[in-house]
Amino acid sequence: IGTPSGKECHGLSCEGDGHFVLHRWPRCIDGSWDLRDVRCIEAPCTSAPKGGNGFVGLEGCTGLSSGSVCTLNCEDELAEANPPELLCHKGRWHPEHIEPTCKRACHGLAVAITDAADLPQACAWTRGGESCDFGCLPGYVPSGVLRC
Repeated sequence: IGTPSGKECHGLSCEGDGHFVLHRWPRCIDGSWDLRDVRCIEAPCTSAPKGGNGFVGLEGCTGLSSGSVCTLNCEDELAEANPPELLCHKGRWHPEHIEPTCKRACHGLAVAITDAADLPQACAWTRGGESCDFGCLPGYVPSGVLRC
């Protein structure tokens, strides 16, 4: 009430605990409200995702719209991000309760393992610090754990 012609009304908000924002503010035009394109939309992600140490370019994801994907890149070019990307959904980064990490992956074995049945397929893309389960030929069992 009392908004001058040509001015917007900023007194509105959307329901939904901050998960929605107005796409466009209503504007007073010669005593009538222009409501074209005035609607609530899913909130964008207004802050960069939390990636801890080892990531580059996270600030480039600030302001992405709901439904957009932020691809995670590690400082160490030989490391891989896990998860590799985050989804902006209603102003929050998903998955929510997982802190992304950067770890190097083992891309092949430098030595052969005698009587192993399914190497290197079983251990391809094992991340640094993780172990790999592999099988042996009939009559053999693994003598230990293979760790990247």
